[in-house]
Amino acid sequence: MRTVTALRSKESTGEFHAQLTLLDQSIVNFLDLSVTPEKCDDYFARISIQIEELESRFAEFEEFVLKIADKRDEVIKAFNGRKEQLIAQINKRASALEQIGIRVLKNIENKAQSFTDKESIYAFFSSDMMIEKVRELVEDLKGLGDVAKAENLANLTKVAQKRRCAT
Repeated sequence: MRTVTALRSKESTGEFHAQLTLLDQSIVNFLDLSVTPEKCDDYFARISIQIEELESRFAEFEEFVLKIADKRDEVIKAFNGRKEQLIAQINKRASALEQIGIRVLKNIENKAQSFTDKESIYAFFSSDMMIEKVRELVEDLKGLGDVAKAENLANLTKVAQKRRCAT
């Protein structure tokens, strides 16, 4: 009886370590594939399911349950860190795009000063390449999920046009 229990314990230990190695490989792969905060959440959910399955398979072994709990904490920290890093990159990119847009708008306002009639001003604001650049920046900001900065640039463009038409 002792031999069977020892053999079962040895087999379970080997299987557990093999499963833990596979889990580690999945974690590394999923972290690499997590290129957006949304994907980060998705892959975290997938890893969490794998951890739950591992925990249920080895629930009768207390030392394994403790290792799984440590692995869960490690995974939470890793995916939260990755998500925070991605959000910081997105925010930095959005701020840079907004600043570019503001600089382009200053050039637009300067160029708009050269027009004297409303038709020329409207034509300028509907067809100039700098205006198109601001529109592209607005779309890029929306694509990054920063609607506030996108709307700010769009509103600043409208204000510049109205201001120039009012004079």
